[in-house]
Amino acid sequence: TLELQCEASTAASGAAGAAAARFRFVRELTIPVKNPLLNRALTVFVERANGHLRTKLKDGLKRCEENHHTSFHVDFNSPYFTANVPELTLTNGSGKPLPASGRSDGSGVDASGPKVPLKANQARLGTPRSVLAGTNSVLIDFQPKGAGRYACKLLLRSRNTVCGSSDLRVYDLIAKVKEPNVKTQLEFVAPARHSIVQEIPLSNPTDTTWSLKAIFSNGNADSAGNAQVGRPPASMFSGPPSLVVPAKRSATYPLTFTPSWIYHETRTFVLLNTATQQQFEFELSGYGEEPLAQDHIGLNCQARSSIVHNFDVFALPGGNGSGDANAAQVFKVESDLRDVVGASTLTVPASAGGSNRVVKYPLTFSPLVSGSYFGSVTFTNEATSEYLWYTVEASVSPPDPETTLEMRAPVRGAVGIEIGLANPLDSETTFAVELRGLGLLGPSTFTLEARQSGVYELVYSPLLVTTGNGEEGAILFSSDAVGQFWYRLNLVAEPAAAQELDDMSCAVGDVCTQPLWLQNPSNQELQLQYRVTNTRNFSIKGSSASNNGNTSVKTPTRVLLPPFGRASVVVEYTPSSLSDFESTSIVFYEKDVASDWEFTIRGRGRAPSVMKPLVVTARVNEAASTLFTFKNPFAGPLRVDVKLVADDLDGNGSPPSPRGASPVFDMLLKKRRVLLESFGLLQVPISFLPRAVSETRAQLVVHGGDDYAELEWTYPLRGVAEAPIHPRVLAVLACQARDAVEKRVECELLAAPEDMVPSDETFSVEWEIDAGRFGPMATPAAIERALTVTPLPVASSSRSTASLPYSIRFEPLRPYRGSVALLVKKNSGGLWRFDVVLDAGDPPVDDVLTIESSLNQTSSVSFQLRNQFRQPAAFLAEFSAGSSSAFTVYPAEGELPPYGSDDGAAFVVSFTPTGYGKMQSGQLVICTEEMQWTFNVKGTYPDATPGSRASGPASSLSLSSSASRARLGITQSSSGSGSNSEQRAERAKGRRSRQ
Repeated sequence: TLELQCEASTAASGAAGAAAARFRFVRELTIPVKNPLLNRALTVFVERANGHLRTKLKDGLKRCEENHHTSFHVDFNSPYFTANVPELTLTNGSGKPLPASGRSDGSGVDASGPKVPLKANQARLGTPRSVLAGTNSVLIDFQPKGAGRYACKLLLRSRNTVCGSSDLRVYDLIAKVKEPNVKTQLEFVAPARHSIVQEIPLSNPTDTTWSLKAIFSNGNADSAGNAQVGRPPASMFSGPPSLVVPAKRSATYPLTFTPSWIYHETRTFVLLNTATQQQFEFELSGYGEEPLAQDHIGLNCQARSSIVHNFDVFALPGGNGSGDANAAQVFKVESDLRDVVGASTLTVPASAGGSNRVVKYPLTFSPLVSGSYFGSVTFTNEATSEYLWYTVEASVSPPDPETTLEMRAPVRGAVGIEIGLANPLDSETTFAVELRGLGLLGPSTFTLEARQSGVYELVYSPLLVTTGNGEEGAILFSSDAVGQFWYRLNLVAEPAAAQELDDMSCAVGDVCTQPLWLQNPSNQELQLQYRVTNTRNFSIKGSSASNNGNTSVKTPTRVLLPPFGRASVVVEYTPSSLSDFESTSIVFYEKDVASDWEFTIRGRGRAPSVMKPLVVTARVNEAASTLFTFKNPFAGPLRVDVKLVADDLDGNGSPPSPRGASPVFDMLLKKRRVLLESFGLLQVPISFLPRAVSETRAQLVVHGGDDYAELEWTYPLRGVAEAPIHPRVLAVLACQARDAVEKRVECELLAAPEDMVPSDETFSVEWEIDAGRFGPMATPAAIERALTVTPLPVASSSRSTASLPYSIRFEPLRPYRGSVALLVKKNSGGLWRFDVVLDAGDPPVDDVLTIESSLNQTSSVSFQLRNQFRQPAAFLAEFSAGSSSAFTVYPAEGELPPYGSDDGAAFVVSFTPTGYGKMQSGQLVICTEEMQWTFNVKGTYPDATPGSRASGPASSLSLSSSASRARLGITQSSSGSGSNSEQRAERAKGRRSRQ
């Protein structure tokens, strides 16, 4: 019997050829020349003969063996075994035994089994030396289909014998094929005294059932801090001793990890196939972590009472530190839960039988104040430092109330109550006050000195009417030293009476207004809606809210009331009656928040007279028209007669000149007498064609008819003539920001009246500025503050066109590029418009910032900045176009403190290079509506240039004068020094001080 030990290779099994190569083995079988069994049988046969017959038999057998039993046919009875050459010829050669091969097969397992001396007449298995068989050898090609045990018989049959005898040799071949050992690493993490199970899947692709044996090797365990004293703990890994995997099936092995304490254990685990010796090896690493809480204990009790809870404390596996798990164990008891009382230690007695030992530990909880409490109770083994613990959550309800107090008030009204408190302690105590109920107001804390009494003032100011007998509320006083007590409140909110506003009166056809103020008595914001019962005569045209002096306009759909603030809305009255009062009710409300807030108003109309004037503006010799709308203020029809009446005097107060061939004002109404339906509208087009820059006046008269014949509406018309556009720009004011330029200009008064003498008239100037043309943060007021217009004496001139001389000074503190309009107004009527171009360039650089940073690292510098005036100013900060994207600034917007503030707005400039190259640069611009600061920023790398300093600040500010920085509002807050020129700083500071 010959055995083959074969192990499949670990080559990848992706391709079919590679998979087949894993299970192919070639062995060389060396056959002895003589058949010892046959020789032994013939010897017995010959020994039975006598005399001459024995001699003849010996000679004949010798010749037959030497000449005929040398050629054999090789045959196997298994399809997994084949011979490379099915024929074998044995040669005797020198007669010496052939040496046995000492090599191993390709799998690394010795094919010949144990190393025992081999005789010359024994068959031997070995690894072939070449692809050809050696002398007296046959190459066996073994190709199993998979791992397992394969048995086969090899038959050698001699052939071509003359004597008729045969040499038959049978060898039993047993081949054991196994897969290569599989190694896997598994890591386990579990809290102490808790188990986790890892199911290890195993698949058996063979036709033979596997019987796997579980083997745990010796490992080591390291403690993670406070471990027990004595012998090392038992293994934390366990599992069943064996596992059966059926053929062509899969199974799982349950590997359990149960750490007894905070240890780290490493161990080797092997599943051994006893039939094939194949091993599934696992390197196990287990970490025991801090134990979880044994349980979460919930307690429910009332403040100023006690509750006792018994905690289960059991013996821990570590024992008392000497290795005796049955010995008595002493535990130290600790808790972070307030208001608890219990013994400081606990002993779990010894046990001879090793059964679970559990001791009850009573803990008393006596809270003084209601609320939710969270904490833990820990029991620590004093010998081993092992511990078990519980989490505790206590829900403490308030104690019984002292008494019940009733508070009754109308909505938006207020009622107060005084509650007496006393401090019985010898030290100061502070009560935390909790108010439960809508509309309750009062301090959140109340402090009393030692042995002192006091009065707490509680205010009830409801917004919502209560139903039934009122709502329940409470006020709770809590102190860690004194405890908690409270009062139950019965809160009753009653409807409030409507508020009457002053009567309103104005002419029919006109509109009058009255402000209506709303006061919020609560600490919550209100968003009030409203409804008006008489929308024909009354309306809400706008609202504004104020809080701490700030006012903002709101849409009329809702009114915003800040906490404890107030807001005003405008009530508009349009009368439609001359005799009867007209009234309305205005109700403000917020659903489920504020009940109806009602106001009542009355109004009555008066007979009309002179109404509000109408103003029409047009350029000289260019007609302008306007559309006047007259509304019938009455509920019935109204017949009116409309006419245009020119004033007897022109704009200069003198009789009208006879030069005008056509009227300056003209009413383009086809029919002067019109019947208007109830609240109907009449649109009257009016044209205005001025002949000179002057003011013309007229009157549009609407006279009532029939029942309203005594009514007459007179609307003054005021026509303002504007000079034609001047063909030339009046002036170009160009300079650098923080510098100044001044120019003298002559304003030609084109189209002025021929008889106008400039020295006899009064003129005024103002600016018309579109700030949107001048970039971010620019405002008309700031631009106007940079412009100063001074009138100059009017000199006599022989020119046909009158002119006015002015001096214009431009002192910008930031760049402005665009055009504005200078308006020259004649007090007696008339306007001239002149274009002025502003070109203020960038100011000088205020500072140079150098920031050094490594690649993909961020370095920063910081500084502070204040406004140049004694008011705070909003700002924008950004890097100009063309700056490196590696620079950033924070914040990008905000508010600068006023000049002279102790602290300015802090700016942080950061540099984050993402690649090496030349020095990166950028320009930081910080601007307000009136001022601009400019900083050149440079980014460098460490040791970027030869000879750079080896040490020093990574970032710096490069200004040279701290006085200059202070005047510019710049304060260094990182590292560095610096300034710019004193002259520029003085000019920036002393330019204009405006409050």
